[in-house]
Amino acid sequence: MKRTGEREQVKLFQARGITAAAGFSSNVEDLARFASWQFRLLDTTATEILRPSTLRNMHNVHWMDPDWNTSWGLGFSVYKGPDGKKWVSHGGSCPGYRSVIQLNPSTKRAYVVMINAGGENPSKYARGIHQILDKVKTGKPFEDEPKKDLSGYEGFYDPSPWSSEVYVTAWEGKLALVYLPTDSPANAMTLFKHISNDTFRRILDDGELGETLIFERDSAGNITSFERHGNYTVKMDK
Repeated sequence: MKRTGEREQVKLFQARGITAAAGFSSNVEDLARFASWQFRLLDTTATEILRPSTLRNMHNVHWMDPDWNTSWGLGFSVYKGPDGKKWVSHGGSCPGYRSVIQLNPSTKRAYVVMINAGGENPSKYARGIHQILDKVKTGKPFEDEPKKDLSGYEGFYDPSPWSSEVYVTAWEGKLALVYLPTDSPANAMTLFKHISNDTFRRILDDGELGETLIFERDSAGNITSFERHGNYTVKMDK
């Protein structure tokens, strides 16, 4: 990417001598099937192209960098994820393309990210997706309360000049605010509990309730903005 933010179209990369490493083309669905096949093979004793023991051996650490930060199995990077479990992955990179596949053999979660641009970090997006899905699984205060349809509040809001954009979305019977841009949507998410009408209160880390979030409507009943800390943030038309 240029300093202007523009990109030039890259010519088709001819792998030639490194075809074994950079001459493989695929898509997200096929790589998802590849991940599913690995999970299936790890749960059986039957041979399916490979023996299960062979795949397990490929997922084991065979080489460790002297700084202990990089470890490899056979064809896979092997590392301990933020959940403390073993992950295996492999990335792809050639002019104009970046990709990654990440698998957790114990939880059977897999993530595939493919980007048709250079200079990007697909692993960042895979980690972000995992963090969001992991947040769904844990930490559900007030989960026993009836869930209300909060879709009418969803959308992008303009908090300028204080920051860029705010995305509001329904999240497990609550509202979630995410200030954009962010490299970690799950960690940037602030949850609010519905109190009454168009009033919400922030859910603190200890489960207690914090400041209020109040939405305003026009004469037709459409959401136009929200007020928080005395500041008004207008809903955007997109």
